[in-house]
Formats: sequence, C-alpha cells, structure tokens
Amino acid sequence: MYGVSPAAYESYSRYRDHPLQRVKLTYADNGPSVLFDPPIDPIRFPVPKDQQKVAMDPMSALISMLMGANAAPKTPCGTGAQVFDGRRRYDVTFTYLKDEKLSLGPYQGSGHLCELHFVPIAGYPQRLIMERRDPPKMFADFVDVAETGTPNGRYVVPVKVWAELSLGTVTATLDSLKLEEIPAFMTVKG
Repeated sequence: MYGVSPAAYESYSRYRDHPLQRVKLTYADNGPSVLFDPPIDPIRFPVPKDQQKVAMDPMSALISMLMGANAAPKTPCGTGAQVFDGRRRYDVTFTYLKDEKLSLGPYQGSGHLCELHFVPIAGYPQRLIMERRDPPKMFADFVDVAETGTPNGRYVVPVKVWAELSLGTVTATLDSLKLEEIPAFMTVKG
C-alpha cells in the first residue's frame, strides 16, 4: 500500500493587523503535536485527538492527491483527503462527473471532470460556515501523467480548477508542468 507519511508541517499567516501566526505540526505514532506561536486557545473550537490522528497536513494531503494514491477506475480523480491544519479538521473530497476532451494550452487530450467538496469536520469555522453560507461550487479537470514509482503508475494532475462565486467564475489553469526527481525526504512508501 502506497501512501504519504507526514513528519512535520509549518505554516505562517497574518490576518489584517494581527501579528504573524506560526503553526507547526510534528507527527508521531500517536498523532500530531501542535505548536502555535503566538499561542491560541484551542478550547473554544477543539479538534479531538482521534480526528487529528486520521488526517494529514494540507501539503501532505495535496501530495497524496497528486500521486493518485486513492485513484481507481471508478474514481479517476481520487477520493480526496482528510486534512488537519492545526486549527481545523476538514475533508477534501472529489465526485467524478465524466471524462471529456480537453484543449488547455499545451495539453490536448482526455481529462476527468470532477467536483471538489470542502467538508468541515471540527475546529475553527471558516467565514462561510460562520455566515451560514454554502461554499462555492468547485470543479477541476484532472489528467493522468504516467510516472513509475507512484501508486498507480501515474500522477493525477489538476490542469484546470474553477469555482463559481457570486461575482462570477474564478479559474486557474496549469500552463506548464515539470517533473523532477523526488527528493529523498519525500520518499514514497509502498
């Protein structure tokens, strides 16, 4: 079984005029330990230890999804990932809709159209949730890029991602892709 095993994750963020916030997750067998600098009170919006343990940090989740670790013939985009970012626990899931012909910059060929879902589980609520609004509809076109040493012999790469917002559709399109050797610290376990 292939998979991603996170060891450490750090993120930095700043909200308006507040001080820079650092979050560091360090993983062990019993789940991640969390460090906040400056400290915050996790009691108000707790994430239970059992929910932290089954999830991975956002970067490891992204790598797992791009490796196609959960991709299968009936779920060619994969199934998503369980994520814990230190403040909140959520799932990113994909619903396969159909295969379609793509013509995006240098890429011409077949792709998998999937809908993306953000499912909040625990922890600090996102602004949309606090305002009791549904998240925007999000979609992605994924393509398979052959690569030995990955779980299914390929990467599952999103070449176009878009969200339907109240102001209109926001789109991000991949215009180039360069595959290099995977660094030793990012080895794939199998």
